[in-house]
Parts: sequence; C-alpha cells; structure tokens
Amino acid sequence: MRRSARNGAEISTSNSNRGAIASAALLLFFIFVFTFESKQALPGAGEEQLVYSKYSHKHYDNTDQSGVGVLEDDIDDDENVNDNEYDDNDENDDDDDYNDVDDNENENDSVSEDGNSIDTSEGTTVISAHSDSDENETLLQQKPIFEKEEKDWGKWKFWDGYTESNGPRPEIKYTSHENRDFPSDDIPDESWHADAVYINHFLDAGMNLVSRTKEAIVAEYGLDNDLPFHINVVDIKKSENGEDELVRSAKKIGGGGWIESKSLDGLMLRLLHAMMTEDEFHVVVAGDSSAVGLGNNFNQSYAVQFHELMEPVFDRFGVKLVTRNMAHRSGATIGMSLAGSSLYDSDIDILVWDAPLTESDIGDIEFFHRQALLSGNRVPFLWGGVLSELSNLHTSTGADVGIPDWSTEGVPVTKNDAHALELPWAARYLNCEGQFAEICPTHKFNSICWIDRDDITPPTEQKKHPDGQENETNLGFREHRFRGRKLSYLVLTALGRTLDRWMEKSMSEGYPIGDDMWHVSDYFNAIRGKTSNMHDSFCESRMKILPRLCNVPMKGRSEYTPRFKPDETSIRSILTSSPNGMSHSFPSSVMLYDIFDLPILSQKIPDEALNVVEIAGKRLLRRRRLVENSELISKSVDGKKKEEEKKTENPKEVNNADGKNKEEEEKNENPED
Repeated sequence: MRRSARNGAEISTSNSNRGAIASAALLLFFIFVFTFESKQALPGAGEEQLVYSKYSHKHYDNTDQSGVGVLEDDIDDDENVNDNEYDDNDENDDDDDYNDVDDNENENDSVSEDGNSIDTSEGTTVISAHSDSDENETLLQQKPIFEKEEKDWGKWKFWDGYTESNGPRPEIKYTSHENRDFPSDDIPDESWHADAVYINHFLDAGMNLVSRTKEAIVAEYGLDNDLPFHINVVDIKKSENGEDELVRSAKKIGGGGWIESKSLDGLMLRLLHAMMTEDEFHVVVAGDSSAVGLGNNFNQSYAVQFHELMEPVFDRFGVKLVTRNMAHRSGATIGMSLAGSSLYDSDIDILVWDAPLTESDIGDIEFFHRQALLSGNRVPFLWGGVLSELSNLHTSTGADVGIPDWSTEGVPVTKNDAHALELPWAARYLNCEGQFAEICPTHKFNSICWIDRDDITPPTEQKKHPDGQENETNLGFREHRFRGRKLSYLVLTALGRTLDRWMEKSMSEGYPIGDDMWHVSDYFNAIRGKTSNMHDSFCESRMKILPRLCNVPMKGRSEYTPRFKPDETSIRSILTSSPNGMSHSFPSSVMLYDIFDLPILSQKIPDEALNVVEIAGKRLLRRRRLVENSELISKSVDGKKKEEEKKTENPKEVNNADGKNKEEEEKNENPED
C-alpha cells in the first residue's frame, strides 16, 4: 500500500550543525523536528533543475516535446502520409521537411506554455545564457542542418493509422487503480494496447530508435565498440572469505558500470509500466558538488545532459521524462534523507547517488537508500553506492541496484592541442592520461554568467563565470556530457531489452500482454515491506541512538535548496498565524526579466560534429523557438512603445497621475495632516 505523510515522522531541516547528527537524532526522539545546516546554493547550478517537456501522452499523436533549457526539438512537421510509415530509411527521406517552421503541426499537440521551465526559483542572482543580438538575428535566419543525420541514421516514421479513419482511441482511467495498475482484462478492444498491428510496428520502430541512439553515442566519441558505455549484467554472491563479489553474466566487460541481473528485470518492469500506462518516468540525481555541476552552466550538468538526450526517446514511447538534479554543493544526502520523499521527489524511478567526495560513511549511504525505498509512492532503482551496502540491500529486501563506472577508459587520449583537432569533437580533452594529464584541465570549462544585451542591464556587476571552477574536483562540461551519455546508455540498454521482451510475450501470449509483465504494486510493496523490517545493518550501526530512523519513512520541511516542490516543502509553508492574529510575511523575490534566454553560441555543437541529440529525435525546435521567442520580444517592445505613445497623446492624464502621486507622498510625509 502507498504510504502517506501520516505514516512517517514530520521533520524540518534548516539551520544546525551536520556534526551534531547523533544528538539531533536524540532530539527527534522527543519532538521529531530536525534542523540541518543551510547554505546558500549556487544560483542556477545549485537550484533544483526540474526538466519538463512538451509531450503527448498518446503514442498515436504524432508529436514531440521541447527540452527545457535547450532550444532544440524533434518535430516531424511535414510527414508524408504516403511514406512507408515503418521504415526509418525509406525512399522519401530525401524530402525537404525543413523549409517551413511549422508546416503541418498536429492541432492536438500538447505545448507547454513556458517553454523553458527549469525551476531555479530560490534566491538566484542573474546568471543567464544570452548571445549578442546581431548574432542571434543571424541564427534566427539559419536553416537547421539535420538532413545529414536523418539520411545517415534514419528517423521515426511510425504513427497510428487507426485514428485517421476511426478517431481517437478510447481513454483508460489509469488513476483509478493503485500505481495505475489497471487490469488487462478491462482494456477495450479498440485500445492501442490490444491492437496487434499497432504493437508490432510500434515496437519495431522503437527498437530501431534505441539501436541507432546507442550506436550514435559510441560514434560520437569515434569508437568502434561500446567499451566505455557497455553495462555489465552481474550476479552478486559471497566469496570464500565472506566478501561480496560480482559474477558477470556475460564475458564482455564494459566501462559503463554494472547492474544486478534481477535488478535489470526490475528496471525493465518500471519502463514497461510507464509505457503501458502512458505515465511519467522520474530520474533524480543526488550527490555532491561534482553532481551539482559547480563551475558550469546549469544545462551542462550530467542530469540535464541525460535529459536532453533521453527526453525525445521517452516521448516516442508516450512517456514524459522528468529529471531532477537535487545534488548539493555540500553533498549532504543524509540531511535531505531525514525528510525523505518530501525534499527529493515522491515518485522516483531511478535514484542516482553520487557523493563519494563528501559522504564516505557506509551507514549514511544505506540510510539514504533505505529512506528512498520507504518514503515515496514508488520504489526506485538504486544507481550508485558501495558494493557491500547495495549487496546487503538487494539480498535482504530485493531492492534493484547497480553502480556506475565514471572512468574515461576506452576514450581516445588527447596528447596535445594539435592532436585534439584530429579527434571527434566530444572526445577532445576528455581523457588525458599519464604524461598528458595537464592538458585537459586547461579546457575544462566554457561556462559564462552573462552576455551583455541591449534590453536588460543587471543591477549588479556579473561574474565572468559561475563559482566552482577553482576546485579541481569539480567536473568540466566534457565530463558531465560523458556521464550523461553513460546514464543514457544504461536506460537505453534496459529499454531495448524491454521492447524485445514485450515483442516476445506479445507473439507468444497475444495482446494485450498480461498483468504480471508490467504491474508494479505487488513488486513495490514486497521491497518496501522487507526494507521496513531490516535490522542490525549498516544504518542501525550509524543511528545507534535512534535506530528507528532506519525503518520509518521520514517527511519534513526545509529552507535548504534544491528541494522538491519548494513552495510546498518550505518551513514557511507550515507556519500559522500567532494567537494575536499576527500573520507571517516574507519578502518575495522578483525576477529581473521574464523573457527567454538565448543559447550560448560558444557551447553550440559544431556543424561537423556528430549530434547525438538530433539523431535521438530533436530536430527543429531551435529555429521554431527562436522565431516564437523573437515574436515575444517584438510584442514586449511594441507594448512599451504603445505605452509611451499613449503618455505622449494624453499628457493631462500623465500630469494628473503625477499630481495624485505627489499628494500621496505628502500625506505619507505628514501623517498628522
């Protein structure tokens, strides 16, 4: 069963000392209120990076989505309905689909109103991504060069022909069932779930999409094999001396990390469930300053790099991808864990732990993981941690686990600047081993804080680049992109196997597939129940004063950012009026401007480089969004001009208004009058 806030202890996290966790736990025993050190997060990179998309929940609605914080998309605006709808490389692919910005947009497209909706709401200063106006005007006129990627790699050519002659398919009330686990017996015959023709062609197109995206990731780095990205499927067992060891299920060894074999089945279950129920899929990154992306612009962190690549892939399968970078510059996952799902997310599917620099106590890491298993509506797949701790969790509870390998093994070594030019763009200055180790750090960052623009002048002087570049442990944009690719490869690997299994089961058992293939409620409840009954583990050794914390789902409030739904999870949100009726008021921050940020041209992928994001699905939105945003600017400028013209045409009204203002000022200065 789902657990609500009532089932857990209510806590607050605001201002205290991290070193006093033990004594604070004792305080929790009496009042269940915990305070935690609150530091101002780095604007932009340190805030919650919530990435939404413009997407369609319907497989048969031939639309795509907008990536947040980027200006690219995959919109097949001029699909030829006479093309071979299931062939990614059909003879009509030479057609020029890009002469018009929005030639044949589906009127049912679900378009987000805000366009760029990364949430950086808590106390940010002006750190933006703008380009000079002259350069942007030129960029507006440019035609996107995506034809080569389509011809070489193919594109999505599937749609639902049923809707053209029969209208929309019947809607299913997913939310009427726990975890959207509606019975397969209740699926209408007209639903896409039960349509054999639809499923077969949809899965075929999906397999092609997954395969070419994986191949493009490998080709992006100029490799002829997937060694740096390949995910090892392993079994965990005890060695003769009692230590945990990994037994690979296949001879091939890869550098992308490992996933336990049954845990791979669990990740596949989550992916299939999301597709069957047209749901959201949530990926959350928790960690230290490296995971935050300090020194970089927020869109360069590997959480956003993962989302930029995978969001169009998920959209093709009718799933909305939500990615949150919830890492902290202090790496304080244990403090956030004391407020569980309240501060991270309540519906996590993949939870990445990445705080090895600041959190080395194995008890803290297990506490973080156990709270994740207990607190939310979903039970996440755990990616990252310590082998012995994850092995114990998997054996004791059935939790799905794996560990990434962030090394650059297998990537071509950059020897010098001249040699870098011979390497693929993505591989340049990424791997500088041995005698070449000093070369890469000089090309680590390309982030900026502000580019001067005519329409906005910041009230304070802006820094040249975000804080954190002086810390050599913080990752540069190349490493972040590389990690984003590794995380993407994990999901693509599981997604490909999911589609294979879906096809196999459909062919052998019919349509729709059985409930046991994709229902998650029993699976989640079993893991959560065993986790709540764990005892005498690493967490209990750490929380000696109050071991109950390891078995109780925690909820809470905080002023520390980033956090999930900041307005609802702040300490201020639970304050009430005092007995004398006095209410609490807090200063509200006002955005310096509310128009869009243009891309940083220096961060643009060169035209000659392989653009994996375009191959995965984003093609046309850069030009379309720039046009739309230029229209917004024009409207804003026109509005100001009209206001000035109105003042000029009606000077009396302006004078009267000024007179009234002067009267008000005089009254304020002379209250006795």
